[in-house]
Amino acid sequence: MVFAYLFAQLMLWVCDRPGGLLVLGSSNVDESLRGYFTKYDNSSADVNPIGGISKADLRKFLVFMMKNSGLSALERILNACPTAELEPLQDGRILQTDEADMGLTYDELSMFGRLRKEPYCGDRKSVV
Repeated sequence: MVFAYLFAQLMLWVCDRPGGLLVLGSSNVDESLRGYFTKYDNSSADVNPIGGISKADLRKFLVFMMKNSGLSALERILNACPTAELEPLQDGRILQTDEADMGLTYDELSMFGRLRKEPYCGDRKSVV
């Protein structure tokens, strides 16, 4: 994220334009509820369009958009393994995944998010 902010400022300087740019984040509500973030990761952005959406709901939306818009690039996003990219690739393969680090799948995290609402279990009964 530090580099994202640096590039946001450099773009204006290179183009000789005044003002400032916003940095978009990609953290979701499941990660926030679990506490799976670091100080300078994607949760520290200026705007986080999917910050209040669970990963399961986001996947459903991407499938809907892929079927109805014909954007084939969405398939690669859906099939990508969620990773914070904290560890380097080994032989071109991802070793570290979000779900392995958290010890829960995103579907399980999404269930905690739904159950924490008062009509279901409440905030005290769904503490992880």
